[in-house]
Amino acid sequence: MALQFFAVHSEALATTHDALQRHASAHGLRPPGPTRALRVAQLFGHLQLRSAGRSSVVVALSELAATWRFQPRQLRQDLALLQALGWLSARGTTRGTVISLSGPEPAGGGDGDGQQDQDFPKPAAPHPVRPEPAALRPAQPEQAASRSAKPEPAAQLVSAAPPRPASPDNGHPTEKAAAAAKADGSRDLLQRLAGLYNQHRPPTWPAYQPRGNGLGTKLRQALRQAGSADALADTLTAALQSMPPFWRTTYPQGRSGSECMAALFSTDRGCAGLGVEFWHL
Repeated sequence: MALQFFAVHSEALATTHDALQRHASAHGLRPPGPTRALRVAQLFGHLQLRSAGRSSVVVALSELAATWRFQPRQLRQDLALLQALGWLSARGTTRGTVISLSGPEPAGGGDGDGQQDQDFPKPAAPHPVRPEPAALRPAQPEQAASRSAKPEPAAQLVSAAPPRPASPDNGHPTEKAAAAAKADGSRDLLQRLAGLYNQHRPPTWPAYQPRGNGLGTKLRQALRQAGSADALADTLTAALQSMPPFWRTTYPQGRSGSECMAALFSTDRGCAGLGVEFWHL
């Protein structure tokens, strides 16, 4: 059987190119060329094909990049661009990147074809507003004023007991204890991840010895994304064991273990600010 090639329709390519141009113009960016538009359209078409009508699809970006002879950062950048266009949403999990497709609006948007009223039901007529019963109606201003004009007894204007003065230390012990417990939890998690790093790191990567808590904020973000410490540990182990060739051999040259560990909890510069799901981890 002859090898089947997947082709991007010319209309889809033109739609992608125009959308990228509008996005670049709106954000003051350099507009991408036709080659980038073809690559982005190919990725979106591939995701549509793999989803097969489902609402979402799980993709291992590193494996797809290796199959397409791309760098993983290129696919992450294209995925981030599709997400910026609003054509999909992506989030990282231990199984891979979960992608939910929405897609661009079809050309013309259905205007002018005379079938809009047939395809979409008209909204139901609003229910008539019934008058409120007299008992539930708010009091008239004159009635409210007459009631409020009645003087209150002096005994009701004096508090039965003076408010208890707040202690200057109230609340601080609890807050300090919570902060200390959070710091201890971050240190314990960092020690656990450091052990997994040194156990599963490629031979070309230097050993890592945590000092201080410089990754504390990143660890809390990664923990919220993973859902649990065990899930985060599994994600780190999988990332170290399935590392692409560039990151395995070229990146660690001249870098310390702290720099290599921090790289796992960061994104490429082209994906900066897009969220935890785009970290190298």
